[in-house]
Amino acid sequence: MRVEPAALEQAASKAGALENELRSVDVALHTTAAVRGLAGWETARRLEQVQSRLQDLVTGLANRLGGVSERLAATARNYRDSDEAVRRRFDDGR
Repeated sequence: MRVEPAALEQAASKAGALENELRSVDVALHTTAAVRGLAGWETARRLEQVQSRLQDLVTGLANRLGGVSERLAATARNYRDSDEAVRRRFDDGR
C-alpha cells in the first residue's frame, strides 16, 4: 500500500477548515427570534432545549474534526520522517 503524505495533509487541511467553519456556527442565531415569538408557550421551551442540544452536537463534531485533522497531519509527518530515516540508512550504506 502506498501512502501519500501530501494527500493526508490535504485531508487534514480540509478537516481543519470544516472544524473552523463549524465553530463559527451560531445555532441560536436561527432560533432566538422563534423562541421570543413563542414566549410563554411550551414550544418555546422545547425549542430552546433543541437549540442547546444542537449546539452541543455541532461543538462535538467540531472537536472530532479537529482531532481528525491533528491525527492526519501527524500521520503525514510520521510517514515523511520514516521515509527520510530509511533514505538516510540507504545513503549511509553506500
